[in-house]
Amino acid sequence: MPCGALLELGWLLVRKNVKKEDEVSESDHLEIDVRLLPILESDRLHEILREELAKRGWELQPDGSMQKPFGDGIATIEKDSSTIRLVVKEKQKVEAEAEATGRAKEEDKAAQQAVEDKAAAEAQQKLDTRKAIAKQEMIRKNLEKLEKVQEQLQKEVDDVSGATTKRSLLERAQQLGTVESVTERKVGSTNELIIVAVKT
Repeated sequence: MPCGALLELGWLLVRKNVKKEDEVSESDHLEIDVRLLPILESDRLHEILREELAKRGWELQPDGSMQKPFGDGIATIEKDSSTIRLVVKEKQKVEAEAEATGRAKEEDKAAQQAVEDKAAAEAQQKLDTRKAIAKQEMIRKNLEKLEKVQEQLQKEVDDVSGATTKRSLLERAQQLGTVESVTERKVGSTNELIIVAVKT
């Protein structure tokens, strides 16, 4: 009787470590309208507005918009618009790692892959949780940035609005006649502009 040995493929201890990473970004904004009284035609009003913005350091962009940094944000006004949009952004790299172990036969590639898939799924779950936490933190930081510069931007918008209105009134008065006098005075918290023009 032949003597034979029962051979059995051994089991492997499979240990898989999976590391995942992603970049999370969050953008927030506020919008402020520049009040433009319809004193002149719309095209001319926007032209004066853009000239006043340029005087205050706003830069013309290739697409016709104008931009200026305020704090950690960028304020933009689109061409032919009177709404200024201040955008702030935060970006953060997030990482997560997970390890899974299991036993599988040496030739059972599917079982070995299942261990790796389990580690990958756990790493992804951790990553998603960390991304959600990071997103909330970035929103909080963005709101703080917006609050810091909102007053500064609002003051500039008010200045630009006042300067545009004044120039528009003077131009309209010149269209109607000869401007004899211009008087500007502060009444309480508002500015009063008196233009005397004689029709020619």
